[in-house]
Amino acid sequence: MASVKERGQVLILFTLLISTIIISISVLHAQNILAGMETSRTMMMFPKEEIRNLKDLAGIAVKKMPPAKWGEYSSDIYDQVRVLYSQKGVYGDLIISESGSKVILNFISGDVEYSETMNCAGGECK
Repeated sequence: MASVKERGQVLILFTLLISTIIISISVLHAQNILAGMETSRTMMMFPKEEIRNLKDLAGIAVKKMPPAKWGEYSSDIYDQVRVLYSQKGVYGDLIISESGSKVILNFISGDVEYSETMNCAGGECK
């Protein structure tokens, strides 16, 4: 009789162990699915074209910047870019430093905040 009870206890413990392992694997799988969905949603929403356009605007602004009135020109560009991007429902700006050697790009939309400092030499920004 004792051996039947021991076999039953071993069977119950083994069943609990297997159930725990299966539940753990299920939880990990569900977390991976949720993480994958969130990652794909973020990648779909990332505004790479808008950021690329902002970089292109920075390059054009530095190339056409008049050396005599760079402060006034810089503030005009800043205002124009802010208005342009605010019409799209996002925040974007270009901050051009003295003599156009450095440009700071800022872009903020619902889920994405992007900022980059570009070094400009000879009218080209990198």
